[in-house]
Amino acid sequence: MSTSVSIPIRYFLLLLVTVLLVAGCSSSNDSNSGNGLSVTDGDDGNNVNESMVGTNPLDNNVLEAVQPVLEFITDKTFRINWQSSTSAQFYRVFENPDGISGFSDISGELDATTTSFDHRVALFSRVNARYLVQSCNDQGCVDSEVLMVTGTLANAIGYIKANNAGRSDLFGDSVSLSADGKTLVVGATWEDSAATGINGDGSDNSSDYSGAVYVFVHSGGLWQQQAYLKASNTDATDSFGRSVSLSADGFTLAVGAVDDSAATGINGDASDNSATSSGAVYVFLRSGEQWQQQAYVKASNTNLNDEFGHSLSLSANGDTLAVGAINEGSGATGINGDQSDNSVTSAGAVYVFVRSGQQWQQQMYLKASNTGTDDSFGRSLSLSADGNTLAVGASREDSNATGINGDQDDNSSFSAGAAYVFIRNGGLWQQ
Repeated sequence: MSTSVSIPIRYFLLLLVTVLLVAGCSSSNDSNSGNGLSVTDGDDGNNVNESMVGTNPLDNNVLEAVQPVLEFITDKTFRINWQSSTSAQFYRVFENPDGISGFSDISGELDATTTSFDHRVALFSRVNARYLVQSCNDQGCVDSEVLMVTGTLANAIGYIKANNAGRSDLFGDSVSLSADGKTLVVGATWEDSAATGINGDGSDNSSDYSGAVYVFVHSGGLWQQQAYLKASNTDATDSFGRSVSLSADGFTLAVGAVDDSAATGINGDASDNSATSSGAVYVFLRSGEQWQQQAYVKASNTNLNDEFGHSLSLSANGDTLAVGAINEGSGATGINGDQSDNSVTSAGAVYVFVRSGQQWQQQMYLKASNTGTDDSFGRSLSLSADGNTLAVGASREDSNATGINGDQDDNSSFSAGAAYVFIRNGGLWQQ
């Protein structure tokens, strides 16, 4: 006896639809129809996914892969170049920044006439970077070979030289950047030109070790030299540019030099060379793209070999200037002591100047609280942005103290070094 099973027509129809849907999905796995494309490459993979970096959905005979080249332009800018592909309708550039995190599109669609892409990068995170270029048309995309950054990154670093570079000029002996990084000042302490002032004849090498300062500006991705600065009283061995400091906006510049003038104060007689290596500071102002010297600054107690200007620092607005004189010999201590007492050789001193309008004047004469022979107080300096806090280094101070406010009278540790912090309240300074 046989039995038969009757399947209701609605179940049969449901089963039939399911089969057809499964078959439809299988036949579309290798199609880019979801992306407006209709080509299949027969590998049973979804070409929408394959069009991303890592696999090529098409036979290379259908669409050519380009051969990209990596070069470096200006500073920190990678340029990826390629020759056009006759079959491509657009390109994309992809980056794997560290070699392990995977590729991502950094360019978007670039039209078919484009054959290069500039990418400004953070060098510290691109040591192992990789790049490639996709060629694409309405049939899909193919990847180029991968470009490796490894071993070539040094070529992306900005490299700046003087326009009159010379042997032993010591270009780069001092540097200072504006707060926005777009103005760079470089001292070349042994540059030999006898030129004076702004943009003089840099090819005249008749004044050995007179020194020079170069101003560079960054605009439109490029660095260019804006000015060539010399002292108003250029002399051999003055080492103009031994120290430099820019205000935050890059429009005020202080330059230290081993100047020989016996002048004191502001804008004294710069032609009197009777105080060898007494030192001086020159203040320059920029208006638009033009520079001019604003002030010639000397210590209130100028002395032979004091090296006033060995170190200096400007506040952010450029209205406060601190200057170190590492060989100043006064035995004074603290604030505004007796600066005429030259009983302590190379103790060092710091001078604070302020600008009101266009006029500079000395505000304070600072000494260590434990002034000692050869301490070199003022060897290094740093002013806070508001100019109200000043740090002073004395690299040869001899105290054996440790930490904060220890016994500064213990001189049992030769040239151990110390730092002093001063604050200004109104016009008064204190350690």
